[in-house]
Amino acid sequence: MEAASGKEIVNRDIQVSSRSLLLQAVALVISGLVVVLLLLWWIDSRIIQPAFHELEYRQALDDAERVKAGLDNQLATLGNMAGDWANWDDTYAFAEDHNSDYITSNCPDISLLSRTSKVDLLAVYDREGKELLLGCFHPVVGKHVAVQPFSGERPPILSLLAPVRQKELPLEGILQTDHGLLLLAARPVYDSQGQGPSRGVLVMGRFLTLPVLQALARRVQVPFDLISRNAGRVTVPEQELFRRLVAAGSGRPREFQGGFLYQVLPDIENTSPLLLRLPVRGEISALGRRTGRVLTMTLTIVALGLLVCLVAYRSRMKATEQSLRKEQLFSSSLIESLPGIFFLYTYPDLRLVLWNRDHERLTECGAEGMAGRHLTSWIPSAAEDEVVAAVEIVMQTGSHSFEAAMLANDSRQVPFMITGVRFESQGRRYLMGMGIDITERKRAEDALLASEGKLTSYASQMEQFSLSAASMLSIEDEKLIYSKISQAIVEYSDFRRVLISLFKEEEPYREIIGYGGIAKEVVDRIGAVPLRKSWYDQVFEQGIQMGQCSYYIPHTMKDLLNQDAVVYGSGQLPADAMSWHPEDNLFVRMNDEKGEFIGVISVDDAKSGLRPTLEVIRPLEVYSSLISQIVVLKREQKRRQRLEDQLRQAQKMESVGRLAGGVAHDFNNMLSVILGHVEMLLDEIDPSQPIHADLQEVRQAAERSADITRQLLAFARKQTVAPRVIDLNGTIEGMLKMLRRLIGEDIDLAWFPGEDLWPVKIDPSQIDQILANLCVNARDAIAGVGNLGVETRNAILGQEFCASHQGFVPGEYVRIAVRDSGSGMDGETLSHVFEPFYTTKGVGEGTGLGLATVYGIVKQNNGFIDVDSTPGHGSEFAIYLPRHGEPAEPARESALPVADLHGREVVLVVEDEPTILQMTATMLSRLGYTVLEADSASAALGVAGGHDGGIDLLLTDVVMPGMTGRDLAGQLAEAYPRMKCLFMSGYPANVIAEQGSLKEGVHFIQKPFAKRALAEAVRRALEGGTAL
Repeated sequence: MEAASGKEIVNRDIQVSSRSLLLQAVALVISGLVVVLLLLWWIDSRIIQPAFHELEYRQALDDAERVKAGLDNQLATLGNMAGDWANWDDTYAFAEDHNSDYITSNCPDISLLSRTSKVDLLAVYDREGKELLLGCFHPVVGKHVAVQPFSGERPPILSLLAPVRQKELPLEGILQTDHGLLLLAARPVYDSQGQGPSRGVLVMGRFLTLPVLQALARRVQVPFDLISRNAGRVTVPEQELFRRLVAAGSGRPREFQGGFLYQVLPDIENTSPLLLRLPVRGEISALGRRTGRVLTMTLTIVALGLLVCLVAYRSRMKATEQSLRKEQLFSSSLIESLPGIFFLYTYPDLRLVLWNRDHERLTECGAEGMAGRHLTSWIPSAAEDEVVAAVEIVMQTGSHSFEAAMLANDSRQVPFMITGVRFESQGRRYLMGMGIDITERKRAEDALLASEGKLTSYASQMEQFSLSAASMLSIEDEKLIYSKISQAIVEYSDFRRVLISLFKEEEPYREIIGYGGIAKEVVDRIGAVPLRKSWYDQVFEQGIQMGQCSYYIPHTMKDLLNQDAVVYGSGQLPADAMSWHPEDNLFVRMNDEKGEFIGVISVDDAKSGLRPTLEVIRPLEVYSSLISQIVVLKREQKRRQRLEDQLRQAQKMESVGRLAGGVAHDFNNMLSVILGHVEMLLDEIDPSQPIHADLQEVRQAAERSADITRQLLAFARKQTVAPRVIDLNGTIEGMLKMLRRLIGEDIDLAWFPGEDLWPVKIDPSQIDQILANLCVNARDAIAGVGNLGVETRNAILGQEFCASHQGFVPGEYVRIAVRDSGSGMDGETLSHVFEPFYTTKGVGEGTGLGLATVYGIVKQNNGFIDVDSTPGHGSEFAIYLPRHGEPAEPARESALPVADLHGREVVLVVEDEPTILQMTATMLSRLGYTVLEADSASAALGVAGGHDGGIDLLLTDVVMPGMTGRDLAGQLAEAYPRMKCLFMSGYPANVIAEQGSLKEGVHFIQKPFAKRALAEAVRRALEGGTAL
């Protein structure tokens, strides 16, 4: 009955707690849902949507700034051209003496200047404002026009040019004329040395026609309009905008209206401003609205999920309550069936709250007399302190057994063996236990003592232990986790000592990462023994498997397993086979996601003294699984980090490569014009003239610039090459003399050719580039006297090698190694060594393109490059080129034997750059060829159709608007089947090449080219096969 009352108290507490928790959960979910929805509405309307509108506003302002910058760039270009003309001695003389020869020689027709240089207006005034030259051609109308500010006896433009004439200040801006908007730049006229005083003013202008504005819009990637206030197409709302924005004052007034951004731009006169109009894109606002909807839907789904979880929780609570009632009934029956007395006291006041019938019969106090009684009520006065001390031991250690006498109802002292256990529930601590009446045992002991006359002595043996450990990958930030797991095993399991070890990925030895119940010096002594993973495999084969991954290892197996080095104790095997010896071990395996063995948990010294059971080892297997998951997760994170680093590096190098290729393309076009015209001037000027030497310097500078662009294209893997199968040893041996001259006499060059070297497919000139750049880099790294070695050999790269070298692919390769005894490189330098323009040399000592060129060539040929360098110990660059299956081809002649580079054939030249077209045609004409010119593919078809006679050679640019050079050649070949073809380009010829390699029979010349190179290429094309 009393036990039942205790159960009712516990049952009532559970029901009250469950009901309270359910009500709190319902209230929290409902209130939380309301708060979240209100908060979501507030965030969307006050933060998210305004933020997206602000981003859209800023994007529109950025677009306006890009348009303004584009207009400024156009003005700067026009201003530079006006400055060049104004500082010309001929212009200076013209402004001073008004000679008409200047007009005849330099600008006989302004329309020609408009078509070639995009200059639609040219005017020259002397210091008094007298008009010396005025020409204006409108490219859209197609005729000469009179512009209002420049007309009349005293044109209005003179007042605008007054600061230029009087104060000699430059002037540029947008001028509103009766023929449209005009970019205007005015410069004072000086001599070629830039010395004054000014002799007048030179004015250049360019009409902002619709094609010009559209081209500018494409360049800045922003559609826009420029609206003049005086134009007839200005609407009434735009007139009102003009009024408001002009009234806004200084700065750059702007306003959003009708999905457009309007911004005032001043004209050159600051009297009638312009209006810049560009559309607001709207994508960001749409994204903001979608974001708000997605956020609302997501949180609504989360709230519904919480309600579903609440219903499930309610059902689970009901099931739990029923289960608890069944368990309570079971517990009550179990307590009543226990032999001896059972008790449950509160702590620390030690008041009785639960007992069984045997306890009540012993005291015969009844239920009212039992409830709430103090523990010492049943203990003799002389033994109270001893019992209270034993209770403290129980509460401190968790469990303790001791003997005590209890008072019966007739004041008899009954001896009991009491086992007390610390029990906690709902934050309160209790003393729970049971007592067995040992009156009969005491009588037997007394009789034994009386017969033998003495007590049997008890002996104890100091227990020592031996722990077997494995190793693991060291992860510093995880050691605290493993330490807490070790402490938990010692505190809550049946074992007093634990050792956690894992195997490293790179070697098969163990590393101890967690331990408990063992002195640090002992762990260090155990960890010093190098145990392999194979030892544990042997242990598991001979041990007794207890669970899914647990093995019981008796101490008698230690000698068989050669474990003397880690055994620090000895003992006898007990007669009871179920007991636990101090040196017995329990090993729990740790496996990764593939089931491979990665570590072990080792425990010994059981508190119970019994061999482990499945119930005992199951928590250890849980800990094993937890540690395994942590290890697998960390290893995966490391692998992912390595892959991400590789991807970022590859993206970085690819981006720099694209930039380098684009820069090289633009420079090649400009260098073509410079180099071609310089060579033609050199042909016309006597070498004895002083200007001849100056022109030679210009040509050499242009050739050096062309070398830099070729290096940029090589790094960007955009270089057009003609690979063939070669013998590397033969190719390198042909370079040794040149390399020795390159590095100088103080450096000894050693050559180590490999035997039976496999062939590779690569352009031989690229091997020259690789070795020349590497040797120059090595030469610069050697201070004074040093050594340089070049070695070749075959190499087979396996999975293990490639795993430790990022980006490498297994296979058969030919290895070229260049070693030097130079200063070496540190880690920071190695991380940037292949980046273009990165150099550790002083200013003017290097371009920083040498190693970048090597990197681009190797990657273009599907190879790999590896660098090994240490500061003070030199460097080694190892290049791996794929083996080619075909034998090496015989060496080719480096150049055709061209005795006479002149010819009489008919050559059709197609080039969309006018300056390059004119230069190339002039070169060929001087070589004796009959030249037909065309500035586009469509024009070339017309020229060919109108030409009487055959065409021997088509010299065409590869990439042109409307049609590629290859397509043009295909169409012309139908009409001229015997026509040969020569392609030219300043950028990679992807149209006629595959992966940068020229197809067989295709003739190609890279811009910029010299006159002789062009002549040789033309002769080769004419004497060789067609390009198709």
